[in-house]
Amino acid sequence: MKIFRQVLGILLMSSITASYAQSNLSAGPVVGVNFARITGDIANSTWKAGPTIGAFFNYSAMDLLGIKGQITYSRLGTQYTNNADKLHFDYLQLPILATLYLNKRGNTFRPKLMVGPYVGLLLGAKDHNGNNMNDTKRYNSLDAGVQLGGGFNYLVGKSTWLNVDVLYGHGLMDLTTNSASTWSNRQLGINVGLSFALGK
Repeated sequence: MKIFRQVLGILLMSSITASYAQSNLSAGPVVGVNFARITGDIANSTWKAGPTIGAFFNYSAMDLLGIKGQITYSRLGTQYTNNADKLHFDYLQLPILATLYLNKRGNTFRPKLMVGPYVGLLLGAKDHNGNNMNDTKRYNSLDAGVQLGGGFNYLVGKSTWLNVDVLYGHGLMDLTTNSASTWSNRQLGINVGLSFALGK
């Protein structure tokens, strides 16, 4: 929880700082789909799809460099190849991504590369029937790792941008409280959002 509070504080401070340079700040909603699986000491694990929904901001005081922050509900977990069962992990995720734009301001189409840390707060763990799988606290409440990927921003109207991102998330923390096994999250997310310039 200490890491979660620290990253949340950084995200909030970044938002406050950015608000003093309003022409460089945009924000808006984001939706998408995750293809997730669990790796480690787990048999028959394969990829499964789940939703993402939330909000994000972009801040850039330079032509080629910026920062992106998100807060999203994301469904991760895994599917088992030997039967029809699934394990759903629901997270509140907070990534903060350094952004490299591949061309300068003023372009209608702006491709970008992104990398940075994320933390995730576990909201619940269920099977495909909706049964609680964490009643005995078998899973840790905190996840953390790295996200990296790319995408583009496309100007669709005055001060309004379409944001399309493809991000791979690599979990670095053990998901289980069982010392005899180690599980880690993996996710490939495809997200679409609209950002609206704030201020001038």
